[in-house]
Amino acid sequence: MQLCSNILCTHKFNRGLSRLLHTELHWLYVLELVTFNLGLMVFNCLHNQAPQYLVNLCQSVSSVASRQHLRSASRCLLIVPRHHLSSSYVRRAFPVAGPAIWNWLSDSLRYPATSRDSFERSLKTFLFLAYSCT
Repeated sequence: MQLCSNILCTHKFNRGLSRLLHTELHWLYVLELVTFNLGLMVFNCLHNQAPQYLVNLCQSVSSVASRQHLRSASRCLLIVPRHHLSSSYVRRAFPVAGPAIWNWLSDSLRYPATSRDSFERSLKTFLFLAYSCT
């Protein structure tokens, strides 16, 4: 008989532990957590709740005069700066990764009048659904 030393009755290095933490406790995997934090940071930037140097990096398509007639302007999309695909460091930098993650989110999440708490809940639900299908 095995005695439970923790809540889930598993060992520290159990192979199924991460899946159990994900399904039972609703913890995010590392990739989901990074996506969650980037999405939340961009949300803060768009609502002027972040440092100004980060706010300046998140430029909406509708703020550029030559792009205001595009469909993406009405969908609250952000401009992703051009970069060379060979450089993995550039793709992971906030000016590229932040807007790319924001543009990847569903239209309902990008709605600007959403409160921060509502956005966090919706984003976590979206990430669980998006990554559980893979």
